[in-house]
Amino acid sequence: MASGPTNIVQALFHTVVTGHAHEPVREWLVDNLAERGHKRWDKAVVSGLENLRGLIHENLLPALERCAIILSRLRGLAQFYDSRDDIGFTVAQTTRAMDIVSCLTLVGHKILLNVMEELDLFNAFSTWMRFQIDRLAAPSSASEELTEKEATMENSKVLVYVQRYLVESPMALFLNEVSKEDYSANWERAESGASMLEELDTQLRRQEEGQVYLKAFPNVSFLVDYLTARANGLFKDIAEAQKRSVRFGQPTKIALSRKIARFDSTMCPEKTKEETDGLTFTAVTEEGRDQDVFIFRTSIRIINGISSNVTTAVAALSIGDGKIVEARFLNSSTLILLVSKQGKSANIVTIPVQSPNITYIPYQEGNLPTATALSEQLQGEDTTVTLPEDPSFTPVRMDVQDASDARGEVPARVCVLGANRTTYKVFSLGAGPDDTRPPAPATAAAARDV
Repeated sequence: MASGPTNIVQALFHTVVTGHAHEPVREWLVDNLAERGHKRWDKAVVSGLENLRGLIHENLLPALERCAIILSRLRGLAQFYDSRDDIGFTVAQTTRAMDIVSCLTLVGHKILLNVMEELDLFNAFSTWMRFQIDRLAAPSSASEELTEKEATMENSKVLVYVQRYLVESPMALFLNEVSKEDYSANWERAESGASMLEELDTQLRRQEEGQVYLKAFPNVSFLVDYLTARANGLFKDIAEAQKRSVRFGQPTKIALSRKIARFDSTMCPEKTKEETDGLTFTAVTEEGRDQDVFIFRTSIRIINGISSNVTTAVAALSIGDGKIVEARFLNSSTLILLVSKQGKSANIVTIPVQSPNITYIPYQEGNLPTATALSEQLQGEDTTVTLPEDPSFTPVRMDVQDASDARGEVPARVCVLGANRTTYKVFSLGAGPDDTRPPAPATAAAARDV
């Protein structure tokens, strides 16, 4: 095309306006692109634009709305506790992060508008391209039918697409990769403290007017990186402030003479006249000592909101006869043991761990007390319930649930799993959530194969 158009935009613009196609354009449309190539082109562009539209509309913008809500709540907390220095963040930090979210929201909406416009223009351009391929490849006898199709062409949209979208989409402003030099320079500009949203609006106006602009500011990747850096700094400051307000005491090591076989724990408050202290109960059994259970009671005194040193006491109890299969806390005051006996039905033993009759002695690592029988220490406060006899069912695991009235009155339950690992049974231990009587003999509530 020495005497004609010098690029594809001029060549296609000439064809749209005059209907005449230069020979290189004719060869490209008929021989190279053809019907099959046009279909692939159409499918690739349309599916890509529709996917991008879905990502922006269904993912990016809703995520930014949620970020704005979270940051708004944080800013409200910062304003409310402005006089305190222990919350770890300030109004300025959250305001800056919200400013960046506003920039991303603006960019997201502009990309969405561009996607919608480009999709509409490309559909018109694709229809025109298919018409040109058919027209240039068709014999002269089909000219009348093609002339009727030509009357339905939206040539104005085709011209806009050829001029503005064919070579490079306007969305490149927001999605193209930014050079390292521009990235670093714009990052320093963003750190200057000026409003990001106002700066972005200024750069977009300069770009529309054809002036020199800061290329990183409208870029999605740059804004996401900058928001990530700001958010990480904000959350790190919050974490550091919370860490400073927490006092970590020395851990309590539970050291037994043998390997731990079963383990369970529970936490509860302990109300005193002045404060509410914290209690933790831990039940542990050893391998090879199937009749003994150690109960560790760890207490933390809280004075004026500050916890004191941890103190730990321990008690050792023995069931006397049988083997402890499982130990579980029903609640903060009751420990339940699943005890199996050779040739007999298994038992459910309940132990009131906060009973004054249980002798807790100060715990020293490696110095455990000798286990004493339940009957000697609890003096009848413990309860033993025998499960219904079933020779085909041998319980090997147990789980417990406390009484509840969330959906009607449901008593405390014990669920035991059989040795075949496919059958379990559920037993009730009380009449309801307000039942404070000792558990009655358990009755089977359900038995099911899984």
